[in-house]
Amino acid sequence: MNLTPGGNAPVPAQELRVRITSGGQVDASAFRLYADGKVQGDADMVFYGQPRNDDGTVSLVSEGQYSTFTVALNRLKPDVQKIAFTVTCDGGQTVSGLRNLSIDVEQGATGLVSGSVELSGRQEAALILGEFYRRNNDWKFRFVAQGFNGGLKPLAEHFGVNIADEPAPAAPTPPVVTPPPVETKISLSKVSLTKRSLQSA
Repeated sequence: MNLTPGGNAPVPAQELRVRITSGGQVDASAFRLYADGKVQGDADMVFYGQPRNDDGTVSLVSEGQYSTFTVALNRLKPDVQKIAFTVTCDGGQTVSGLRNLSIDVEQGATGLVSGSVELSGRQEAALILGEFYRRNNDWKFRFVAQGFNGGLKPLAEHFGVNIADEPAPAAPTPPVVTPPPVETKISLSKVSLTKRSLQSA
């Protein structure tokens, strides 16, 4: 079944695959959401840096222009209300620069629902492509195609995730001249690695 934006269809509460196809380089992510539409912690986000969530109900494999999520709807905790699937363009690009962008839901070799994004004229750097959601104890899939002009930051904030700002570069310090040591010694010093982190709001 081919959906238009806003359209939905029932899906079985089983293990399903969600395949995202893009005619260009994008980063795909999934967010596990609760009654307030927000995440509860870092473990609720699945992306290239964390390709599996804490209980293994959502996992990601990315190969080139294809990203495939495996979602075990039948094993999700009862308080999980949605799984949202998103893409973010790299390097300041927008989705209009992609040749195509689509999302397909499959059970085994059977295609269940799909949706293709109309890219012409779109200037967003990130999109919510679609979502699984509970309705009367059953599961449905909705094709969303909602964009965010600012890319990953507003997209993450929409789901209750804050992305830490990059630290400002330290001011240069003048070189210190020290006399050569009388005896050569091995000095072990701690190496501090600063990394962008995701913290739940």
